[in-house]
Amino acid sequence: MRVYITDLACYNNGILHGEWVELPCDNLGEVVQGILDEGTKICKDSIKHEEYFLTDYEDCLNQASEYSNVFELNHIAQRLEGMDEQQIKVIEFLLGDNIVNDIDEAIEHIDDVIIHEGTMEDIAEEYVENTVDMSSLPDLIRYHIDYEGIGRDLYIDGNYYKDEENGVIYEVCF
Repeated sequence: MRVYITDLACYNNGILHGEWVELPCDNLGEVVQGILDEGTKICKDSIKHEEYFLTDYEDCLNQASEYSNVFELNHIAQRLEGMDEQQIKVIEFLLGDNIVNDIDEAIEHIDDVIIHEGTMEDIAEEYVENTVDMSSLPDLIRYHIDYEGIGRDLYIDGNYYKDEENGVIYEVCF
């Protein structure tokens, strides 16, 4: 996560003063105070600057806005720090599709989502192979199973979500 922390008093005086900060940041309070102190000097104000806002942000999982609390974002970044790319994708999916209400709920359900590569037909074939003893079926039936139709029905049940952009299908198991 990256945020651009901007001094609000400078901004109100027509000066864009701030800096990019990579989250998580161990000394965030000092960094914010440094931005505000520098803004006070730039504006030659006698009143100490105390307010900031975010003028830009990157990779914040839709958790950031202009007036977000940067310390809360830092806490979120600390919680995500040890996660791998797959886990971050799951969290982005859960939040982006409004399956969960907040980041805490997304983290709680991170292990309840399966990411499938391929198509719903592939998922249906795997499902059938895992639930039916295929060796007990006659060849006439085994080779004429409608995996496309089963995949469509599985999708309609509402536990599968297609991510066309990334070419994956998420299975929600909660």
